[in-house]
Amino acid sequence: MNFDWIVAIVTFLVFTVFSFNYYTGFFVYQADLEMVAGSINQRVLDTIMVDDYFVPVYYNASMTENDRVLYADFLWPEGTEESTKILLNDIEQPCFISGDTIYWQSDLVYGDNKFEMVYSNVSVPMNCDDPLVLDSPLQAKPWSIEKSRAASQGKLAAISAMSYDDYRSSISVSRDIRIELSSGFSYGPEPAANIDVYVFESKTRIAETDEDIEVKVFVW
Repeated sequence: MNFDWIVAIVTFLVFTVFSFNYYTGFFVYQADLEMVAGSINQRVLDTIMVDDYFVPVYYNASMTENDRVLYADFLWPEGTEESTKILLNDIEQPCFISGDTIYWQSDLVYGDNKFEMVYSNVSVPMNCDDPLVLDSPLQAKPWSIEKSRAASQGKLAAISAMSYDDYRSSISVSRDIRIELSSGFSYGPEPAANIDVYVFESKTRIAETDEDIEVKVFVW
């Protein structure tokens, strides 16, 4: 009888210790995830995003004119000049860059005309290379630069070329992750159905194409 009691007590203690270690480890694991999930999301975004710039440009016209050439003097951050576009009501205008001056052709209305100059830190062929006749161009005035972030096709392609483990190692992450873009891009495994997953959503655009997209980062 004494031997049976000893076996029962030892079995109970072993089970208790095992259960304590298992559940303690599980909850610590979950608590750790809650603490670091936001940081992991930011690390992922840093690998797919680039600096994105927006500059309002104004010209006050004394009359309505069609196909008028305007210009603005501007100093671009290094590596951004090639991606520059001039937009009017979200429609790209023909443009040309020479030195520190950008020229573009557009229709003007009487009074204030607001254009948008956008550019990003991406590696692309020169966008503003349209053949314009620079005859007596009108000087427009750029306003303050607004800076944000945009997803980059180049960076997404670089990630796609990496193995999943190499990518996680490159951003010093041991947790599982998945990236999804509304444009159709996805990277990383699907999370299991029976596991807690942190999902971070953000809206941005593709720097190279101006496409508005939604980015989701899953962490578990």
